[in-house]
Amino acid sequence: MNKYKIKLSKKNIEDVLARVNKKVLDYKLFDHGFNNPIYFVKTKDKKTKNKQELVLRVTNPLKRWERLKTLHEVTIMDFIRENTNIPVPQVYDYSLDKKLIGYEYILMEKIKGKPLSKIYNKLSDKEKLHYLKQIAKVFAELKKFKFDKIGSFQPGMKIGPMVDIREGPFDNASDYLAAELECRLVEMKKKERFIPYIPKFIEFKEKVIKQYKPKEKFVLTHMDYALKNFMVKDGKITALIDWEWSGSFPPQNDLLNLDLDLDKFPKGKKAFENVLKKKKVQTHCSQKDIDVYTAVGIALVFIAYEHWHVSKPRKAEQFVTKYQKMLDELFLKYKIK
Repeated sequence: MNKYKIKLSKKNIEDVLARVNKKVLDYKLFDHGFNNPIYFVKTKDKKTKNKQELVLRVTNPLKRWERLKTLHEVTIMDFIRENTNIPVPQVYDYSLDKKLIGYEYILMEKIKGKPLSKIYNKLSDKEKLHYLKQIAKVFAELKKFKFDKIGSFQPGMKIGPMVDIREGPFDNASDYLAAELECRLVEMKKKERFIPYIPKFIEFKEKVIKQYKPKEKFVLTHMDYALKNFMVKDGKITALIDWEWSGSFPPQNDLLNLDLDLDKFPKGKKAFENVLKKKKVQTHCSQKDIDVYTAVGIALVFIAYEHWHVSKPRKAEQFVTKYQKMLDELFLKYKIK
């Protein structure tokens, strides 16, 4: 799906806001995003006359995401608001069909503050530690929730199919990772450059993934635990946003997807891990964990890197070449030729 084809008219936006009794004062497209074009909408309540800025996020209409993705994200954000101390945007309205504006959408609160990624490199070590300790507490709080299957969240916090591949729920990590890899390989057949890797991935699946049997319980996982998704203001986290890929997953998923620059800041890494240890939360993964998740992750890189760097072909090439080399080394380690 070409991300730039999704564009709402003023009437589309007015129709959405009318459902919550608000008048549109102004709006702007904040970010196209590949998955969810985002509009900032200034509104006035038709009854109280109170003004408020909201976020209207449109769901990319990929067939495999139909209804599942929007419902999952609304369900998990409502659950987090009601059952934790973690701040998340309040959802005011959403649609699971395309009748009103041609797309599914979520209308939610606009959070005050800015992404931590925007200011992080300008912070002192003391300030970074302050935020990382808060982030670790959020991480630990999520891990309190345990589940018996892998998948997305549906009403009542029932576990449903995984959002991205529309399969599952799964009883174990091996089946889940094998299914995700198989989904990527279907797409990879359309990428001539990577077709030679397909039989290698299949061999890795049979030799490594199907023998992979971690014992950890499945936990509530955000899956995009990055500085950019923590909104901050006046030294406090005002929200953790972007819950679309969250779900019930093995704890390795979040640990191996941390994007907090911890390796560049040893003091911060130690402080982060100390908070988790005090909360009795897992802090490390085995080498087998790393190998398995790396292979499945690189399969996604091969089919999606051009979308991620759509306007920067040189950067895209550098990015995917780095991961090709990483994969070649991994396959060599397991004697896959």
